[in-house]
Amino acid sequence: ALVAAGKQDEALREFETVAAAIPRDRLASIPQVWNPLLQLRIASLLKRPAADRDWSASDGRIDTLQQSADISDTQLALLRADVLVRKGEAAAAGALLETAVKANPQNLQLLAALATLALRENDLDRARATLARVPRDQAPDFGLLMIEAQLAARSSPEESAPQLTAIEQRVDALPPEQAARLLSVLASVHLAAGRPAEADRLWT
Repeated sequence: ALVAAGKQDEALREFETVAAAIPRDRLASIPQVWNPLLQLRIASLLKRPAADRDWSASDGRIDTLQQSADISDTQLALLRADVLVRKGEAAAAGALLETAVKANPQNLQLLAALATLALRENDLDRARATLARVPRDQAPDFGLLMIEAQLAARSSPEESAPQLTAIEQRVDALPPEQAARLLSVLASVHLAAGRPAEADRLWT
């Protein structure tokens, strides 16, 4: 409720109190506590001048999670990469994710995170190359298709048309709610590219 009201500092104090009351060996099994706690700590640090940011508490929390069997290697890699990006160390985050992908090349979460990071850095070729590593027999994944849609949005109108068609052909494999969200995004890209008829068709 405090977070929803925009009172992040008060929310952080509440989560700190809750976390302190939980035995360290149990905290990792309760993501409803440690995940928002970690995110709020990071948000609090980012409000400060760069020179005044002490990341040791956030890094220490992740080190604690690493000792738990309740946290997978994928979760740890994603958490560490997220913190590195927030620190402004995108290259280090990319290297960490790349190592994780090499160890688990079929993990869609890791591939999506690596492609998203490339998009964030405006490295479209690297984002496309990352998506090309997704196994061909893999069922369509909503997150990866959304990344493809973002890539199409950054392409020229001529290039985006076939990209959007290829994405649309895989939409039916998604749950209805995800399919509707993705189709709406595709429609917006068509509209921005000067194809209002295609946008109208997809929204309809």
